[in-house]
Amino acid sequence: MAATVLACGWTLAQGQFQPSPVATRLRLPAYAFLGVCLIAILGTAPGTAALGGALHHALDATAIALDRDAATSEILKLGALTMLFGAGLRHASDLKRGRDTIRAFVTMGVVLALVLVAQHLFSAAAGEGSARMKGAFGSPNTVAALMGGFALLALGLTLQRLAHERRRGATALRAAIAASPRGLATTLFLVCVAMTGSRWGILLTVGLSGLLVSLRLGAALGTQMSLRWRIAAVAAIATALAVLTVLTAGEVAVQRFGAAGSDAISRGIILQTYWGAFLQSPLFGYGLGSAPALIAPLLTAENYDALWDIRATHNLYLQWLVETGVVGAALMGTVVAALHWRIVKGLRPDRRYLLLPLLLLNILLLSQGLTDYALQVPSVSFTWAYLLGLQVALAAAPQRVDGLATVDQADAEAEASYAGRASMSDAGPTPEP
Repeated sequence: MAATVLACGWTLAQGQFQPSPVATRLRLPAYAFLGVCLIAILGTAPGTAALGGALHHALDATAIALDRDAATSEILKLGALTMLFGAGLRHASDLKRGRDTIRAFVTMGVVLALVLVAQHLFSAAAGEGSARMKGAFGSPNTVAALMGGFALLALGLTLQRLAHERRRGATALRAAIAASPRGLATTLFLVCVAMTGSRWGILLTVGLSGLLVSLRLGAALGTQMSLRWRIAAVAAIATALAVLTVLTAGEVAVQRFGAAGSDAISRGIILQTYWGAFLQSPLFGYGLGSAPALIAPLLTAENYDALWDIRATHNLYLQWLVETGVVGAALMGTVVAALHWRIVKGLRPDRRYLLLPLLLLNILLLSQGLTDYALQVPSVSFTWAYLLGLQVALAAAPQRVDGLATVDQADAEAEASYAGRASMSDAGPTPEP
């Protein structure tokens, strides 16, 4: 969140108030997001409870939103998400600027990671706090999502630096030394993920890091890699991350994975209870921010132990269905899908090293939403809105501005050449000249 605030401040300091040209091509997600905002505002209006369900009538509600104060706060957050998305668009008006922004963002992430580790170690030395690292975020799973995202960005920068040095003719050792600061940053983020003891966070980070290495290691080494070597690379990094997890948080991780069965039962009760509430008001839900307000009327003797102290559904998609209904959830799904369609369309060779880690970060956050609520935390959702704007702008950014190369032209040409050779290799052997 601090990174996004500083980024916005830097934009204002530069006096860049004009809208991004990319914004004019985002009509579908813009209209869908406007629809989400209108539904949220409608939900706070008195007299709209008639559009709700049986639970609204049982509680004598006057509006769709059971907690109008919480809904108003969430509407203001939607406005903040819009501004941060716009800031992201401005910070990637060309590829060089987008690359520099990602580097600065990762640097801020390193500072945050060091603060979290220091806080956790001092708390442990004083015999206070939790065995799982959570800092000021309140939930270790939220920290795992954030640090896992930073790890993917840092790993992408590490592989890019390796590729850059190898294309300049450096030996493997010299290339590794040049990329070592970014590699150390990646290791720091991975250690933070392990210290959270988040099962899903650890598995997602391991899997997506291995996928990124398998996709980018060939370009980083300046050679083509067969499927067998790519699988070996994924297995190697998965093993390394597993060893890292055991060394840094072995006891906590073992306890967490050992308790997966009992936690699954508890999560099942939570999901079943909220699903029943959604079925009672499926069209417009119960208003943004209403998940905590639903706990009291939903409590029974059977679900008390699972529900009494929670403030979220532990499933991002079910929470959107509960709070905004099918209509609001469909509109928000349209926003996310339309933005990702534009990002994937822009996944060209000269910007693949920037966009691939960001896309995998998106997958990490959206996948973690299946079991937790990281994207419901304002600091995480604000950061992601900024990064989504950055990705959309990078996908459409020109290679050159005013006749000057915006990225290292040798890198771009080599990347395109490597992609062409890899595709020909997949199609079959190249005939002898």
